[in-house]
Amino acid sequence: MADAKELFNQAVVAIRDERDFARGQTLLKEALKVDPQNDLAWLWLSRTIKDPETRLKYIDRALQLNPNNEMAKALREKTIEQLGAAVSSLPVIPEPPPTSGSRKTKIVSDPLTPEEKQKIDYYLKSAGQAVEANDMERAIEQWVQVLYIQADHPAALPQSIRTLMKMNFLDDAEELIWRALDAGSTEQSLPPILISLARRSPDYTRLEQTRLHLASLPNIDAAFLNEMAEDVIFNTSPREAFGFVHAAAMSHPTDQPLLWKLAELYELAKDEDNATAIFKQIVSISPRTEIGKQADLRVLKAAPGVTDRERGSVMLAVREAIGIALLFFLLAWQDAGLNLFGLDPIHIAGIGFSFLGGYLIVTGTSSPSQRGVALLLGGKKNEETGSDLRTIDEFTQYALSGIGAIALIISFYMVFNQSFDLLRDPVRPDDILTQQELEDELKDYYAITDDEDGF
Repeated sequence: MADAKELFNQAVVAIRDERDFARGQTLLKEALKVDPQNDLAWLWLSRTIKDPETRLKYIDRALQLNPNNEMAKALREKTIEQLGAAVSSLPVIPEPPPTSGSRKTKIVSDPLTPEEKQKIDYYLKSAGQAVEANDMERAIEQWVQVLYIQADHPAALPQSIRTLMKMNFLDDAEELIWRALDAGSTEQSLPPILISLARRSPDYTRLEQTRLHLASLPNIDAAFLNEMAEDVIFNTSPREAFGFVHAAAMSHPTDQPLLWKLAELYELAKDEDNATAIFKQIVSISPRTEIGKQADLRVLKAAPGVTDRERGSVMLAVREAIGIALLFFLLAWQDAGLNLFGLDPIHIAGIGFSFLGGYLIVTGTSSPSQRGVALLLGGKKNEETGSDLRTIDEFTQYALSGIGAIALIISFYMVFNQSFDLLRDPVRPDDILTQQELEDELKDYYAITDDEDGF
């Protein structure tokens, strides 16, 4: 959006130096959309209007913003003279007691002070008097003063918008709506009006800009944005669709349907990394909703991992521990000379101890969320993930892993007990002959052979 000061300066140059009142009027209206509190802009705008009544309205607005503007006072007197006696005889409604501070629009969530409530009552009463006198421009002016204080006032906002649209002042109506939404209004009837006004414009980019602005506001109803997203995705270019859905998803980071649409657009663009990241974000919000379950499947499909069911399974941890025990069984079998009947009680105890140590290590490292076990060991839920699983705290995990490692060391000694005994006290087997015994046996063999041959 252009800078209000720059627009104002361009307008002054167009009016004062170029005598281009039409361009000056357009630039001033754009400037006032950005900064409606600029009393000089209202004053210069009055110079571009031929109708004395409308000009007087803009001058009065400048005086309301800055009662000390001497130029505005002089122009008002001159304009009243031009209107004649009929206008000069109109009653001038006195201003209510002045308020302290600036006249910038309040955020709608801010509470009203007693002084602000008093001013609102005054302006509403003045607007009612103007309606009775059929002076709708004056009524609009008073409603607008209310909206400067409370941007989405339930009486002033709809009446001013309805009246402005009847009078075909569509830009002014749009300005009031944007002011309310930018101030945080959650009135659901406002966004559709803006879309309707944008569709009437011959400039298509205005509709796109309106959609993007609405998508970036966190106070816009997510259901409305989802409906609009469907229309944008199917009826506009991929670039425009992505821009709108991305803005809507970023301003509503906990709305799963909007995030799902964004992830699918990433998939269409072959951007699997960002698509997977958005699917993970959906799962982190709530894995129990239908969209959460579908997103979880997409994440597993893109990068297979461990599900909640697997993380909470005791049997999977037991299965891993059995694999470790099987390895120790093979070691014990080797220690017994590959003879199953040679396994002694120490071997068998070592195999059982290896199962226990393996299970403790698995629990402390890869499976700290086993149902029942985690509860028994004081595990707690992670509120951020929304999972029902409890997880053992880090200290307990380290403790279990340490105990399991010690158990495996002990079991390794038990299944290799005979081999360790030999290492400590090597004993020559009885069936292995020494060199001398081999020589004696050869001498005996040849002696017997010679006798048999008769030598």
